[in-house]
Amino acid sequence: MSVDLTIISEHYSTQIRKLAAQRFGFEEEAMMIHATQTHITTAFGYFLLSDDFKGIPAECSQLRGSDERYNSFILECIVKAIELAYADRK
Repeated sequence: MSVDLTIISEHYSTQIRKLAAQRFGFEEEAMMIHATQTHITTAFGYFLLSDDFKGIPAECSQLRGSDERYNSFILECIVKAIELAYADRK
């Protein structure tokens, strides 16, 4: 799967693989996810500061390199795209 995003963190690429495996029967290891690294979008997952870095308020999550409100939305969109592609296979 290729998505027009700057970056996808390991956390979210793992979630995508797990959801695809659960919903469509894919093997998690068989799914490759590629970010085109377009800079017009935000990152999908935190990459500037690790989860170990404490002290950033939830309303300022973008300081870690991403925005959690966007992350949940884009996860839904990616799973929907997989669903549409799976339904359209021949």
